[in-house]
Amino acid sequence: MNWLNINLTTLRSPAYIGSGPVQRATWLQVLAYCADQENGGRIRGAAAWKDRQWQQTCGVTAREVRASGKLITFHRRDVRVAFYPLDKEALVISNREAGRRGGSSCSEQKARAARENGLLGGRPPSTNGRPRRNSAATPPLPGLSEPSSTTAPASEPAPICPISPISPICPIPPAPQQPPATCTPAAAIAHAATLIPPCPEHWALKWWEDSERRGWVDRENIPIRKWRPALSSYWRGVQETDRRNLALQTTRPHAYSHHTHTEAHRDTARTGLPPRTLHLRRIEAAPAAGEEPDAVCATAAWRT
Repeated sequence: MNWLNINLTTLRSPAYIGSGPVQRATWLQVLAYCADQENGGRIRGAAAWKDRQWQQTCGVTAREVRASGKLITFHRRDVRVAFYPLDKEALVISNREAGRRGGSSCSEQKARAARENGLLGGRPPSTNGRPRRNSAATPPLPGLSEPSSTTAPASEPAPICPISPISPICPIPPAPQQPPATCTPAAAIAHAATLIPPCPEHWALKWWEDSERRGWVDRENIPIRKWRPALSSYWRGVQETDRRNLALQTTRPHAYSHHTHTEAHRDTARTGLPPRTLHLRRIEAAPAAGEEPDAVCATAAWRT
């Protein structure tokens, strides 16, 4: 047996409760050995075993076996284990025997059927789930003559729906799209003038020429159906690019000369005014000189 079935009534019996921990462990070890051997709970000739044989077989000593009390008893030359599940052992043996007989009978029937099928020519091949008739084993129907050997063999039927293979590696490029009927250079310039802020004429013409060169598809090869939103998106992208470039020019330290500090000290020495006063005067004079106040602030900050 590959498992050991212990009833709970066994663990509540007086013999088990009245035994010590070592006696219970010894009984469990010997019980497991008997279940593995399927000997009915009786070890023949074990009364004469030495201590080493008990240790190698059951993992206990001879003194522990003899001190187990009512859980392990000696009958002449044999050793008996109490509470051995004889009914479970009989059930396992009967099921094993029934499975062996059933398996052997099925194997014999399958072998006999295979021999008979081989004598008849084997299993006929099937076509679309229907067995094909065997012309060698089936006699021709009455009134029908055998086909002559000079008859030309029938040609293979053509497929009903032939499918032309298309290589997925080289996809067919999309056909160039025609420009919308209302999208002309003049219409693009007119729509660009209505945007906020207005789009210059050269940017509108550049967008129209780029779209014409790409076949009126965007950068992701999606056809341009509505050209007005496309032009507005293009103009917003141009503004964002200019804004980023301006921010880099006004915030990057290495964009200014390394002589700015020297120039600041030189202006202070020439005018006699502190750097903060000179900085405020530059900010006030920036609009009149056509300069950006932010750029003047950044330059003055680096000078101070």
